[in-house]
Amino acid sequence: ELGKVYNCLIRNGLYYTDSKPSQVLYKCVSGNTFSIALGDLGSISHMGEDCIQTFPFPPKEYYDNFYKHAEKASEHVVVWGFVLMLLIMINKEIDSIILKYLGWNKLRITTYKNTFEIFQIYISRLLQKHPMKDFFETFLGIKKNLYEMVKDEEYTMKNVMKYLSEYPFLIRTTKDVISERNFSQLKKLSTEC
Repeated sequence: ELGKVYNCLIRNGLYYTDSKPSQVLYKCVSGNTFSIALGDLGSISHMGEDCIQTFPFPPKEYYDNFYKHAEKASEHVVVWGFVLMLLIMINKEIDSIILKYLGWNKLRITTYKNTFEIFQIYISRLLQKHPMKDFFETFLGIKKNLYEMVKDEEYTMKNVMKYLSEYPFLIRTTKDVISERNFSQLKKLSTEC
């Protein structure tokens, strides 16, 4: 369901670029029904604009300063953030690795250091027996070069959703509770946007 929200935004020329679990709000309506809203609408940008990214898309050649080298709003930036958010939602250990190597103030891609490559090595090891290993290795650029996927127009929300539709996805949740009134207001704002 959350992927549908992202797809809808992209179809309307809007890019939600700062995905993280704390910004996904959900409410269990009944045993089989739930409602989802995005909580930080300030993370929506238009194509090519500067955008907020807690976990910036790793540029191909050089990155050592968010303000000079961060990618502009685009679909691949959205996909990257979405995939990382899903990864964070499955395992607390992975959460700390992402923060250590990919945070906007930690990511380094230079001649001397590449935290993106270090991250890929750690994640590949941690996912060895996970049922979603193939999905994550694909969309984190471990199986196929990330930049080639972008160039070949394979790194899209449509492809992520197609892939996810074939596999069950279980996430861990937090116990943070938002009041019914606040959730309804946020959902209304998200829908209006």
